[in-house]
Amino acid sequence: MGFSGSININNLQPGTFIFQVCFDVPITLAAPLATNIISTITLTTTASITGTIIFSIRPTDIGPQPVFVLNPTKTLAPATVTWTSNIPGDPIVRYEAISLYSNPNITQSAVYSVFMSSNI
Repeated sequence: MGFSGSININNLQPGTFIFQVCFDVPITLAAPLATNIISTITLTTTASITGTIIFSIRPTDIGPQPVFVLNPTKTLAPATVTWTSNIPGDPIVRYEAISLYSNPNITQSAVYSVFMSSNI
């Protein structure tokens, strides 16, 4: 599994942004149950960021990973991204619904990708 993000934003304030990769979350819930959260990706910013933020992470990455910003050239951003596996192993099987929950939601333009590989 892997996760990548590209966020085009003006003045993203310092903070912690949580992305949870989930499976089979009922549509009636305001947030996923702990039993539905496969992995948690945490984006931590330490200063205001303007531009296109890009990052990528896998569960095998150890510790905080770098985040970059394009404005107008690619530079290291004042941010890191980490991966936490909430459910160890490979709980996903064919035909399960995969979703991404974010809190707080970054509401300007963003593209997120979840990459998965299965032997089933």
